Amino acid sequence: MPEETFQFSPPNRAKMWRDLALTMSQAAALTGVSERQIQHWMDRGYILPHAHGSRKINGENLDMIVLIRQARVSGIPLRRAVAMARERLSQQEEPGLDGWVSPSAVDSLVEQLMTLRSGIGSLENVLRGARPGLSAAALDGV
Repeated sequence: MPEETFQFSPPNRAKMWRDLALTMSQAAALTGVSERQIQHWMDRGYILPHAHGSRKINGENLDMIVLIRQARVSGIPLRRAVAMARERLSQQEEPGLDGWVSPSAVDSLVEQLMTLRSGIGSLENVLRGARPGLSAAALDGV
């Protein structure tokens, strides 16, 4: 494929985040929470392992660990910190194309959409001229 026509596709971050499988040591290094603390939270059911029978940590668990830690550092009791972290995560939307679609690309897509809509309107007029009895409702189903 020529370099001029190549286009990146945004990575599926949600899938990668769910499929991530870090060791407790790696998760501890990333989050600043000790392995022992992560182990304790797993044992208590506050953090679920990546897969049944494993001790791997996925991205969703990393989020949970970071949020629990933030609340605990602020003096919030563990059970309340867990509840608050779960609530916060339940309010978040799935990752989108943030950072992958520039404002100029969005402007270009809007312009293309307007052009397409105009073309569709012109085509509808041609079809109505070819079939004088053709209703707008009939075209809506096309």
